[in-house]
Amino acid sequence: MIRVNALVILSLCCAACGLVACSAAKSIPPAAVTRYQLNTWEADIGYSQVVQVGDTFYISGVACAGADYAEAVASCYHELGEILARFGLGAENIVKENIYAADMEALKQQIPARKAFYGTAYPAATWVQVERLYSADHLLEIELIAVKAAR
Repeated sequence: MIRVNALVILSLCCAACGLVACSAAKSIPPAAVTRYQLNTWEADIGYSQVVQVGDTFYISGVACAGADYAEAVASCYHELGEILARFGLGAENIVKENIYAADMEALKQQIPARKAFYGTAYPAATWVQVERLYSADHLLEIELIAVKAAR
């Protein structure tokens, strides 16, 4: 009687069929991931402001306070614009935006400011109302995913 390991048979079948889905999951090589801490306090909290994987940039949430939503939204988009510029990116490179706001109705009043930031290159977006952000004085937080090759 011949004993054959099931994993060997599965591997041979996958190789014969050319099925990538059958192969073992592979992790991203460490060299392909670059983490950027743009402020000293990021290390204290334990996160990176930007993580780059190939041409994709994952930008951690920028939380903003202000006297009102107009000021907070302007502050967030200004700071995000500066972060993007550091990597040679602009609003046209953004493919996904997540906004977390303490008051969705107040945020909706700022749609013109958001449109001014993006022009006509609107990304996929999710807006969520939350009870509270990291700091009680923050009104909203915006996180982004940008792709350098996107135009």
